[in-house]
Amino acid sequence: MIKIIQLNVSNNYLHTKYEFEQYKWHDLRNKPILQSQNFERTLASIGSINILDLEKRSSWTHKLQFILNFPSEATQFFEQNNILYKDDYFSLLKYETGDFFLNHRDTDLSNALDNLIHQYTCLIFCPYGEDNEILEGGELMLKHPDGLYEIKFDPSIETNKNRFVMVIFSIDMYHEVLPIISGSRYVFKKPLFVKRISTIIEERNDVNVDVLCDGGGCDFGFNNTGDY
Repeated sequence: MIKIIQLNVSNNYLHTKYEFEQYKWHDLRNKPILQSQNFERTLASIGSINILDLEKRSSWTHKLQFILNFPSEATQFFEQNNILYKDDYFSLLKYETGDFFLNHRDTDLSNALDNLIHQYTCLIFCPYGEDNEILEGGELMLKHPDGLYEIKFDPSIETNKNRFVMVIFSIDMYHEVLPIISGSRYVFKKPLFVKRISTIIEERNDVNVDVLCDGGGCDFGFNNTGDY
């Protein structure tokens, strides 16, 4: 499953994990919090170990995590697909000129004790580059696990127009970030979990459940403009 949603964040706010000062999404670009000293090299995961491997992954991660207040188009999709999204933290990643991420699949973080399934990855691309800076490169390549199709998503089509866009995809999909040619690529990232079907039925006392996305026949929606 892949879902792409343009976000209208004009009335939405975000804040960091340990601070309660709120920022409007667009205004974060002009705040000191995005200065380079607040980012550190992103570690690459090898099994359960995180190491610095600049041959596999070159990017930067903000030292703080963020809590996002979502617009309605995002929350409606989460609720329709039984995705748990409240009170969770996003990492903020930055890719600069030459940065990349080789082809990989995300680690499954499912927790059987909580009856949760780590089913998706959520990315929110942000127009946080410097004034008059044009992002080029950094396309997200998404590949079906059985090689049935490949999708090239170019976030610069949205971010260069000062827009936010959310991409959600199943964690069984291979994906990579092509090298940045110029500009900066900012993206909020977090894993998304769903409840196991048996748990949903228990909670609803055997009421019929309309599962829109159970890992197989999901909507293949593209809600933003441009050729990818």
